[in-house]
Amino acid sequence: MGEYTSIALGASGHPHISYYDVSNSNLKYAQYDGTSWQIEIVDSEGEVGKYTSIAVDGSGRPHISYFDNTNDDLKYAYKDGDSWHTETVDSAPYVGWETSIAIGPFGCVHISYFAYRGGGSTVYDLKYAYNNGVQWQTEFVETGCDAGRYSSIALDALGGCHISSYHVGHSRLKYAYLTPPAPPPSSAVFRVTQGGNVFSDSAYYGQSFKSRAADVAEWVPVSEPVEPGDVLELDPDNPGHYRKSRSAYSTLVAGVVSTEPGFVLGLSSTTDDSRPETGDSVLLALLGIVPVKVTNEGGSIEPGDLLVSSSTPGYAMRWDPGSGESYNFIGKALGALIGERGIISVLLMAH
Repeated sequence: MGEYTSIALGASGHPHISYYDVSNSNLKYAQYDGTSWQIEIVDSEGEVGKYTSIAVDGSGRPHISYFDNTNDDLKYAYKDGDSWHTETVDSAPYVGWETSIAIGPFGCVHISYFAYRGGGSTVYDLKYAYNNGVQWQTEFVETGCDAGRYSSIALDALGGCHISSYHVGHSRLKYAYLTPPAPPPSSAVFRVTQGGNVFSDSAYYGQSFKSRAADVAEWVPVSEPVEPGDVLELDPDNPGHYRKSRSAYSTLVAGVVSTEPGFVLGLSSTTDDSRPETGDSVLLALLGIVPVKVTNEGGSIEPGDLLVSSSTPGYAMRWDPGSGESYNFIGKALGALIGERGIISVLLMAH
């Protein structure tokens, strides 16, 4: 009793556990209510319950992904009131090993899992299933050479999907991500999701708006991988896209990749075919205070120094008033740089 366990904590802090009953080949569930453990059979149709993963939504309902060994399918169960509901998510030739489940900010269910594609050769893949509130959608994340083993999935605050896995053929730890989708449609004019996100279909009016973070950012397409704190400039080789700054005193500077913006403009998308395969969308900080990568290439940096791009890709440096170079200021340093490179807070300037 107790193979393939997975645990999650509810809002009360009490544990919920999914696991496999080896003796009876069942999927079981245990919940501690603060006084005692409550044990239930979730699914007993055939040999079911291996490779479980459990998540608890904002309403305290448990959701479980698991493998149906009788039919070689990926299955999913959730509890509504006193009843368990089960359904088959994917039934391609052989799917559902090593599942991992997460609940998105809109209450939608996401599952990563290991699958056999079938055919003449042995090809194993990393797959992903998503329930949009109406039906399940499945897709391949990475294919071939025994990809996708031992996956784990997590959702960020905006609904972006992140998956880690082991690629047996390459003997490597792999990471995959999908930028946040647009919020699901709703007839409500004003709504708050289980994840705490607030949506309004009309204008917002208020006396004040307060945020813990201190910058305004906008989703923009980039033509290369970038990180929070990188200085970005317009990419002349890909119109409409951005890249890390390439040279000292660049006049193409546009802003900095935001770390945790207070205000976000626009929506990200992965359906724009004009974007290069090597790029994606990131949040570009336009105004406010943001961490920035800096180097001492232009001299030591002290609070109050004006910053420009350096020759180190994605890094800012101190502006030399006597350089005679054309420039675009990135912002004003709010801290000192200790060492050759580092990250300091910077008050951004409009470009």
